Amino acid sequence: MDDWQDAALTTRHMHNRRGGQSTSGKQKNAIFDVRRTFGTYEVKCPAAEKIIAKAGDSGGPAKLEIYGLNAGGDAVHAELFLPGALHAVVILAASRKTMNAVIRRLERAYTAKERVGSANDHVVDDEEEPDREAHDEDENEDEDEDDFQNRRVQQFEKNSFRSPKFWLRWQGQVTGKPRSQEDDQEVNPNTMNTDSGYLVFSGNSCDKFEGTISCETLEWRNVKLKGWKLTSKSERDFAMEWHPTTEET
Repeated sequence: MDDWQDAALTTRHMHNRRGGQSTSGKQKNAIFDVRRTFGTYEVKCPAAEKIIAKAGDSGGPAKLEIYGLNAGGDAVHAELFLPGALHAVVILAASRKTMNAVIRRLERAYTAKERVGSANDHVVDDEEEPDREAHDEDENEDEDEDDFQNRRVQQFEKNSFRSPKFWLRWQGQVTGKPRSQEDDQEVNPNTMNTDSGYLVFSGNSCDKFEGTISCETLEWRNVKLKGWKLTSKSERDFAMEWHPTTEET
């Protein structure tokens, strides 16, 4: 991911500060809660809309589903639907360093699962806590679960510097064609693609966001992406899989 995105995030943050003044003292002093991002967002991506228009098929609404925190609490799992263009799983993290660590864990988990070759064999989750089993034996199960969930939220809050900015990494299938590709060329839906972007939420309520997304296959480089929350939702289970890749975030 290029250094310009660091500058873009910093610039956006300074613009939102409006010379140090906030439209709401409550908003200015509020602590960011990552759980406010959970839910369904309507998405607008002009680059995707051009591909869809060329194909002559709308394919349904574009949306981003943000499901919840990973087990380690340092990243968010999501899924992006740009019908007719892209369908991908998404990781959101507060820094590139954290993103790299999360992806390495996911890749190790995927490799271990492939090596075992059986869904019935145990594979360690991407951020599974090794001491939690022993902890559960000493404490009440309900209290343990509450403490565990609180630790996940607090860990992300600290790592995110209490600011609703996220680095984005996606992996999935490209279902559309770039503008330079001939109409008679077919798209291989089984090819796994990976690329990057970022999201900046408008405030701690996380009602909307702006950002960019790149996709080399579609010839996208930092194309614009916007979203508006349709429905807030509680944390939902999501089976995140990440195929190993040599690319860096």
